[in-house]
Amino acid sequence: MAMSKTFTAFLFFFLATATSFAQTHTLNLSRQRLEVRNRNFYINRVIDARIVDTSVGVVQKGLVNSKAAAVFQKPLAEELHSFTSLHLPEQNGQYPVMLRVNKFWVSEHTTATSESGTAEIRVHFIYEQDGVCHVLYSVSSLKTSKGLDVTKKHEENIANALAECLQEFANRDWDTMLAQAEQLTLAEVNQKYSGAASAQLYPILMVSSYVPGIYLTLDEFRSNSPSATSGYEIKERGNFDKFMMGGGTHMP
Repeated sequence: MAMSKTFTAFLFFFLATATSFAQTHTLNLSRQRLEVRNRNFYINRVIDARIVDTSVGVVQKGLVNSKAAAVFQKPLAEELHSFTSLHLPEQNGQYPVMLRVNKFWVSEHTTATSESGTAEIRVHFIYEQDGVCHVLYSVSSLKTSKGLDVTKKHEENIANALAECLQEFANRDWDTMLAQAEQLTLAEVNQKYSGAASAQLYPILMVSSYVPGIYLTLDEFRSNSPSATSGYEIKERGNFDKFMMGGGTHMP
């Protein structure tokens, strides 16, 4: 009898654990807004070029922070096309632009006192002209929220990150982008994206010295160009009394 109860308890724990890891969390952008000023384009197509496309991230649910795959009700390309078409509809004289999603990921990090939730997006804006695809601009955005339950804030982070990418593209000069654009075939555009080659071209990896300053975004770090280069002070701090716990003199 004791063995039976033990086995039953083990089986229940195993099934409960398996179920917790198998669950999903559905994201919904219906309550989010998307505003882009002075745009001369509309999104006529979204391409999901992510290598890993079974989910859009991992969230933590419940009191024990069980891992769950973050998904949309529809495939990512359909979800983003519906979202952009609703808030950024086609207007007269605007260029049709393809939005190629190279990275789209939400995640959560928990410490002893707080949680943080992050959405990271990396996209290409592509314009097709006479059968040739022009990669006009590449941009990424990372948005983070903190709080007791950051799972509820992923949709807002996603909308803000996407709006930042779209606005940055809208601020660029169209003719300059078109003249400098990399040209691809439609078949190449539809291929899965690998950022390995482009990552090697980041200026931060090609210099021997770094520009002193405060880097406010991931793109600023990649381009070795901090937006804040003055108006701040770095102080040396020591805590030798906690040396065995990682203390010592350091520069925060």
